[in-house]
Amino acid sequence: MTPLYLVFPDQAAALAVARVLSGNPDVEALPTDGRLGGVYYNIAEIGVLYDDQGAALPGWHVNGLWRGTTDNVPDALRPFMTFPATPRVVWG
Repeated sequence: MTPLYLVFPDQAAALAVARVLSGNPDVEALPTDGRLGGVYYNIAEIGVLYDDQGAALPGWHVNGLWRGTTDNVPDALRPFMTFPATPRVVWG
């Protein structure tokens, strides 16, 4: 299982990637789970995150659990992957 910490420029960019990956141009919300290329995933749309002083951090944040290896994460997600030393939001 691979945790994904994705940061998109904004919500519209996250939806655009979801539309490409699903092949459905009518996607209006990120799916909470599903299968892609035979791999099961979960998604939690976080949105805006804030630092300890209450200032908004840049981007639209989405966490995922990819039930495969990092090697088979879809190419469309790779530009948005981040690798925080200490994630602000994790799966419980």
